[in-house]
Amino acid sequence: MNVCCDFGTYDHTVNINPFWEDKIVSIDKCIYNEVINLWEFGIETIESCCGHCRTNGYIAVKKEYISRMEKLNYIHQDSIGKYNGIFNIKKIED
Repeated sequence: MNVCCDFGTYDHTVNINPFWEDKIVSIDKCIYNEVINLWEFGIETIESCCGHCRTNGYIAVKKEYISRMEKLNYIHQDSIGKYNGIFNIKKIED
């Protein structure tokens, strides 16, 4: 069962330093593994959100990684996502 948290809270996040930045970012625990897997493929994310059981979750990537996400069978969140690198998450984990 998913643990839902309110928008804007960091109760269910993991803080980590991306390999390309010198800052700490927070990732929702339920999509942490998916985001880390993308990083391991060398894909730089801009932001992500699990949706907090209220809306569709997403992972946003830099434009230069859009085609790589498509090759990994990620689906654009909507028609706007096709142009700005916003993709549906594949799996929410407990």
